[in-house]
Amino acid sequence: MGKSVSSHQQGLGWLADWPVLKSALDCEARAMVVLLSSGKTRDMNGTTPDAWLMRALTEALAVHGVVCINPRLPLREDGLTNTDEALIALRTDLASKALLEEHTRPVAVLAISLGTQSALALAAQRHTASQIDALFLISGVIENPVAPVGRIRSVDLIYGGRDHVGYLGQDGETLRDIEGPREYGPRSRNNLVTGPSTLSALHILAGAGHGLEMAGSIGPNHREAVALLLPIVLHRLGLATPPDSEARNTEEIRL
Repeated sequence: MGKSVSSHQQGLGWLADWPVLKSALDCEARAMVVLLSSGKTRDMNGTTPDAWLMRALTEALAVHGVVCINPRLPLREDGLTNTDEALIALRTDLASKALLEEHTRPVAVLAISLGTQSALALAAQRHTASQIDALFLISGVIENPVAPVGRIRSVDLIYGGRDHVGYLGQDGETLRDIEGPREYGPRSRNNLVTGPSTLSALHILAGAGHGLEMAGSIGPNHREAVALLLPIVLHRLGLATPPDSEARNTEEIRL
């Protein structure tokens, strides 16, 4: 990591630099991946599991000539917006700057948790979706229908097998239900409104948590996550043959 880019974003009274981390390649880039962090992580320099995952994946992709761009996104604690909807809109606008440049090679967006909401917003807006070939949505539950447009050819939903979600009752306090990815994963997939030319797949990585970190290790362990993601990302970008899912501790449900 070395190169950074700055631009400016004016919104809600906030004027701030927009640093972008960009992996430096020793060869000409064959494709690009935009990485969007969770609501607890500004960028891959953080100490959260998803920051570790973004760093590990960036290093693995660089070997194959894929450049990763990782915008530094605001968090809830920054107090820049009054609602989550406004925060997602601000993060989406910032992330769009990496897509609206002129790109002649395949482009994917890989987003984690809250970042998936921005990825879906980018995919639903024609001026940004026209720059995206593939979406990778990690640990993002899709509760309402969304229709990716543009040139998007594939959408992959990836969840950790240990990532459970609690739902509150109508009173907003009583716990109504707890679901795992085998319940909310297919529902999220069904809320993706895609045409017959768009491939979609659901992947569940056994033993992994919200940031696809594995249990029982000292410090973040993303070897299994990278082993799952790397061949899928390369294949969706047209840089490799279809991955062999039998070789990984993962379940793939293609719908």
